[in-house]
Amino acid sequence: MKATTTELLLAGSGGRKLKSLQAGLVEFETVYMPARDLASRTREEYRRDILGLAEFLERRGLGFWHEVGLPDLQAYMADLDRQKARPSTRKRKTYSIKAFFSFLAQNGYVPKPHVASELIPPKVPKEERRFLSEDEYNALLAQITSPRDRAIVTMFLQVGLRLEELASLNVYALQLPKKVSKSLDDVGMVKVYRKGSNIEYLPLNWKVCQALTVWLKERERLVKRKGLTAETLFLNKYGEELSGRSIQRMVEKYLKQANIKNASVHSLRHTMATHYLAKGGDIRSVQNMLGHASLETTQIYAGLAKKVQKKMVQDFAL
Repeated sequence: MKATTTELLLAGSGGRKLKSLQAGLVEFETVYMPARDLASRTREEYRRDILGLAEFLERRGLGFWHEVGLPDLQAYMADLDRQKARPSTRKRKTYSIKAFFSFLAQNGYVPKPHVASELIPPKVPKEERRFLSEDEYNALLAQITSPRDRAIVTMFLQVGLRLEELASLNVYALQLPKKVSKSLDDVGMVKVYRKGSNIEYLPLNWKVCQALTVWLKERERLVKRKGLTAETLFLNKYGEELSGRSIQRMVEKYLKQANIKNASVHSLRHTMATHYLAKGGDIRSVQNMLGHASLETTQIYAGLAKKVQKKMVQDFAL
């Protein structure tokens, strides 16, 4: 009888099988992922990538992981190419497959060296980091009337948080001033959990504090109305935690409404870094705000900032 996708995903070599889809994924997450301290978004990408491969292999009539050969994996990558998957997506999936097969090999479910070790990831052309111009920045905010959504987008634009960092914030991570003003005495603070379990305390300017203050008042009414004790900072209309994927879709919706092309959630992070440096900000401060381990990574924004400065010189010519 033909194996199901679930059986395929968790089948091992030598007649051994992992007990169930849930057990296999749990083992992968609890053994492989924690050792690398992966973000929740990365864990979800791993899960989707491996399930996509399993479904493809099932259509090819394969039933067990030890039956999979290099031609099967290459056929899967070629299929992704036919579907016009972006090179960056195919590259990510290649590394997901390599990681999963390494996990299977380490646990004796496929032979060593495993076939995925011979997969070659596609070359990804270097793309200039997309950031929003000042006009685009204003056009984006003009689309947003929801206090929650405005607070989220403002935090991306002013603080430069990663998607998973923002989604995981709770109300106790905030230290807001009693009054919102441009005074140095009224700067807020947010506690952010970075990669590798590192903690950073990042400053919040008056624009962020203002947006958060408005949202917190509405959030308090929502929590009381629903009789909840939720700690997560950003909630949906039911008082439930707002997922990273929901935040991503929300931002993409507003970008589309503002007619801002080729931009994403990550573009807002790029916007913060680029404009901060263009206005004379210190690159070490940007490194700290973005949570970059290497200053070399942050240096990329210096080149983008020069473009903004050139435009400023032309626009403000006397």
